[in-house]
Amino acid sequence: MALILVLLCFVLIVLSIVLFKGEIAAPSFLLSVAFFVSSFDVFLNKNSWYFNNNSTVTLIVVGILSFILGCFAINLVKPIILHDDVQVSKEIISISSSRLFFYLILQLILYLSIIIYICNVMGLGISLSGLSDAIGGYYSLTQSGTVSGLPGILNVGQIINTSGIYYLLFLLLKGHNYHLNISIILYLNLFVGIIGSLLTGTKTSFFMYLVAFMILYLFLKNDDFSEIQKISIKSIIEFALAILLIMLGFMVLSTLQGRNLANVNVSDTISSYVGAPVKNLELFITSNRQNRQIFGSQTFADTYKWLYKVTGNDTFQIVNLYDYNWIFNTGLGNVYTLFMPLVNDFGYVGTYFVMFLLGCFCQICYNNAKFKNSKGPVNFKVIYYSYLSFAILFSFFSNKMFEMIFSRSGIYFIIGLYVFDFLLRRLSFDTYLMEDNNEFFS
Repeated sequence: MALILVLLCFVLIVLSIVLFKGEIAAPSFLLSVAFFVSSFDVFLNKNSWYFNNNSTVTLIVVGILSFILGCFAINLVKPIILHDDVQVSKEIISISSSRLFFYLILQLILYLSIIIYICNVMGLGISLSGLSDAIGGYYSLTQSGTVSGLPGILNVGQIINTSGIYYLLFLLLKGHNYHLNISIILYLNLFVGIIGSLLTGTKTSFFMYLVAFMILYLFLKNDDFSEIQKISIKSIIEFALAILLIMLGFMVLSTLQGRNLANVNVSDTISSYVGAPVKNLELFITSNRQNRQIFGSQTFADTYKWLYKVTGNDTFQIVNLYDYNWIFNTGLGNVYTLFMPLVNDFGYVGTYFVMFLLGCFCQICYNNAKFKNSKGPVNFKVIYYSYLSFAILFSFFSNKMFEMIFSRSGIYFIIGLYVFDFLLRRLSFDTYLMEDNNEFFS
């Protein structure tokens, strides 16, 4: 069954290439490629994982197909603004170094506060040598439920800061595209933001920024957003190299975060993140552990947990179905792909319908980024799609769509973009035509 899943996912990639003219940033391509890579890892582990459930294959394949059909349905009605009407804004902005420096100070305060909090929780003194152990220990406590996470203000600060890093990534790539001078303080802000995102022991934000960089690059490399890079031999080689670098980077980051990998097989560790979510989905389906409490209890679990915390109403207390699974001595983790909460809450047919709607939503966002004019030098539609792209790609891993997009985090991200735009641009607004000015930051 593992080989069948791989072949069917490959067919879905081909279908996406045909329907969407080989655009590698298209939502359907991102989703089908992600599950192809995951299913291929399942195939590599077929002798030890014993993947053989027909229902799991059907759920994944028909679910992705429904998503692709949703994307195609939106394309049938075509974007409101036609291809030839699109004009990419050639305006740039002048952001003073003092504003960037002030943002850098705020980031340093935020992440220093997080370091102090983590060290206090672990009962350790603040030292560079012991920071890695503190981060690893803190991560273990959060995974076990002993610690619920960062306190409110630090958590919100970290979420809002994500918007700032996306904002600066857009400005950086736009500046490089037009060969403009970039302030070193912008690079320092990006460095601090990306490294700071690793302090809690997770790599989610790091990979979010990596995906954002790739998607923004694809959009900003041409003056015409409608000409997104098509699939080619070169792009396939680049993708394979990117996967290899990500795997190597994953191991390095795990070591720096105090995650002890000394006695762990490297391939098993990588598989626990790549293919194991699909195997966990199979285990969930065959175990008959479905639990339906209220509408979308697992799908909107993050939102319900927040409501329970705010109101104390037991109606919103959601049962945790994410068991940590093992096969013999191999840990599979406790992530189950996007499909687990959907099939738990809505059944198979309901899952296909939700995936169709998600496809519609993602394609609308993609078309808006491609075909709609930006009203200013900062294209929020493109930035938002780079954020959405991570949720699409990592749907093979967990419920990112409803954790990042249809959740408080998604709202915070949008608010954060406008907050940073106001603070860095609109308070001291000054634009220049790109042809007349070659300074990106002053």
